[in-house]
Amino acid sequence: MFGPQFAEGQTIHQGKPLHLKLPEDDAKAIETINPAFLERLAIASDKYDCTMAMSQWVSVQLTTMHRQYGYTSHPEHLLYSTYVFDEPYHFQQITKLMVCNRSNRNGTSDLSSSCYDIPETIQDMLPRHIISTIARKERELKKQFTNGLEAIIAPLLAKPLQNGLLAKKDNYSNISSHQSKVACQCDSERVFFFFEELLRCNLYPLTTAIDSQSLSELLVNLEKCTFGTPQKVYDTPVTMAEYSQCTPKFNTELQILKSKMTDAFTGFCLDCVLHGKPNDSKKFVCRIPHEGFLGLKED
Repeated sequence: MFGPQFAEGQTIHQGKPLHLKLPEDDAKAIETINPAFLERLAIASDKYDCTMAMSQWVSVQLTTMHRQYGYTSHPEHLLYSTYVFDEPYHFQQITKLMVCNRSNRNGTSDLSSSCYDIPETIQDMLPRHIISTIARKERELKKQFTNGLEAIIAPLLAKPLQNGLLAKKDNYSNISSHQSKVACQCDSERVFFFFEELLRCNLYPLTTAIDSQSLSELLVNLEKCTFGTPQKVYDTPVTMAEYSQCTPKFNTELQILKSKMTDAFTGFCLDCVLHGKPNDSKKFVCRIPHEGFLGLKED
């Protein structure tokens, strides 16, 4: 705006005083430093071509937010800021939070771009497909979580799961219908203990849990699951030796799943987003090293 190509810039370069009224800009944006403020600041900085001048200060504010309270409960408000001010580390962290921390309290499976509550004016200024790529990644990780949890109980059954036992919206009482399929009496009892614990930790029915909880919430609830040794099977006392291969293995498998899902996604790479997928004619080095391509995918 203050460059020689604009009237305002020509006035300044001539040494004349300049007074500007900015009725379209939000004067309250400078009152409180929070994610909404940084979003408005990014809009204004991009409009008046002063992102470079503001970038260092913004970087300090983002780092402070990260250290003090993990950015915000609404990371989508920082997506545009980290993109405009070219903050690769914070962009990576924000996109990870958007993928892993979005809860849907309506209990539906809506993972469209509209569910992130980003105004259309902001979406229009972001790279194309970025919101849908984030939504797709969330969907992929939740599917991976579902498959992992189903795989843990699958060996308990004498034949493979039909239509995803855990994903079905069965009542707890309906689990007894699968009892005839289990491999042994010990395993039959374990199936009931397994589902009882999943119910206690809000992980069953799994379809409802997936639709209503964020990936982070699912992992927190998974951490709560512990499977003790039952004292009786069909009113017959059992010894620890009979379950020596059951309960410890079960808990270990759950911890492995949680660890795997925790490290499954580190966030999107700003350099991959900016440059696209590398090829023979287009090569670049990302500022934050990583494996594979962590950029955008078209719908």
